[in-house]
Amino acid sequence: MKSSKISDIAEIQWWVYVRSRKGKDLSLLNANNFDERWILKDELIPSLTLRDCPPQHVLQENDILLVTKGSRFLASIYKSIYWPCVASTAFLVLRVKEKNIIPDYLAILMNEALHSSYFKNRTRGTSLPSIQRRDVAEYRISIPSIEKQQTIIEIFNEHKLQTKIYNNLTEKKHSLIHSIILSSS
Repeated sequence: MKSSKISDIAEIQWWVYVRSRKGKDLSLLNANNFDERWILKDELIPSLTLRDCPPQHVLQENDILLVTKGSRFLASIYKSIYWPCVASTAFLVLRVKEKNIIPDYLAILMNEALHSSYFKNRTRGTSLPSIQRRDVAEYRISIPSIEKQQTIIEIFNEHKLQTKIYNNLTEKKHSLIHSIILSSS
């Protein structure tokens, strides 16, 4: 199985400063726009102007968003339902440039890696922990066949679905118990 550094398989970008003007048509995506399951909480409100943003910084379908600042390090795939957006300073953006890597596979791998000892030992700051771009760039991953990557994605998605069902069931049980207790009082 081939092993490569992230910098060899993906472009790594971070946010660029864009001045806010009239005629806003671009949203700034922040880590706090997502819930704990990495689902967008609210509809994004455009706060920037597309014409003032360098085109390479506008997020593209399947860009990988890495939250590298704060208390919760995450990786997620950008989907165009949020279009058009630019990532805030909380993110590093990975744009896969190799055809033998499925972006969803890399996002799954990075979610695991962000909590590994490799990154824990390289985290900077105490009040606002952060992971440095160069540490992401130097991180090495194994690249299995496309078929194996697809299998890993399917297993991961099945696990996510089962976890969601379990959480919903637990919430409904809690509500039922709560209503039974209240009705017997």
